[in-house]
Amino acid sequence: VGFFDGDGCAICSPSGQVRLSVNQSASHPEGVLFLHSLFGGAIYLQSQGCGPQRPTITWTATGPEASRLAQLMLQVPSVKRPQLEVVAAFRDPRSQKAYAREELTRLKLEA
Repeated sequence: VGFFDGDGCAICSPSGQVRLSVNQSASHPEGVLFLHSLFGGAIYLQSQGCGPQRPTITWTATGPEASRLAQLMLQVPSVKRPQLEVVAAFRDPRSQKAYAREELTRLKLEA
């Protein structure tokens, strides 16, 4: 959860899919690799970097997998607890999409 608190985010896409993700520098990918080994999900190149900016990689979990992982993460203290609660409670994109998008956006702006 520490990696998620520092470098992670929870979002609801326009299509109504919830997502947990963590971005890190590709030169120090330990956090992303650790999350992937524990929870699965996917890892991809976020940006290639340019000049002094280093490439970054992203771990992501989406949909029901993200909800399940948010429930697991809620078992330990987290500064992003409100966001994790929204993702953990997300079940139906058709009925909850607008609420999840608005609430996650609001929580991000408050942080």
